[in-house]
Amino acid sequence: MTFDASTPLATDSPAFFPAQNQANMAVLNTIIASDHQFNLTPAPGDDSGYHNLIHMTIQAPAGALANTGRFYVKSASGRIYPFYMDDTGVAYQIVGTSSVVSSPGYTTIPGGLIMQWGFTPASSAATQDVTLGLTFPTAIFNVQLTPFRATASPGSSAGFWVSTAALTTSTFRIVNNTGHSYAFYWIALGN
Repeated sequence: MTFDASTPLATDSPAFFPAQNQANMAVLNTIIASDHQFNLTPAPGDDSGYHNLIHMTIQAPAGALANTGRFYVKSASGRIYPFYMDDTGVAYQIVGTSSVVSSPGYTTIPGGLIMQWGFTPASSAATQDVTLGLTFPTAIFNVQLTPFRATASPGSSAGFWVSTAALTTSTFRIVNNTGHSYAFYWIALGN
């Protein structure tokens, strides 16, 4: 038997539909018990009634709601993240749902900032394109390079930078005009 919202009616005696009433209560118990702890004889300090787990579906609250903060989840870059919207309508990403702690890797920082890092193998090519492990939803804010060279001498000239002409939410380009082979450690910040 499934849940039937029309049973019982306000004018019905519970004895009229005992099987349907029991089915309705079983469904409600399943729904409530999946998110709550219950103890019918609570002792002081008992956690009865607190949430075990909160199931949330993707939402998109719109605008300010006076004197009310809202906690919700939404999708960004193919992943679901928790957000809080204050009473002025400003949304804040709380914490990312995943990190990859390796090289290359990434993590999310409260407030929506994403930090990615990696290593680009040595090359004397004039340009090297780097593809990020995670596409930034909005933009890259900053890319930092640390050059690495296996030999003691850095070469006769040191000139390398990130080209703004090839900067996207998923790639950046390292320009190396030294004529020498360099590898690079890099960090990219964005959201």
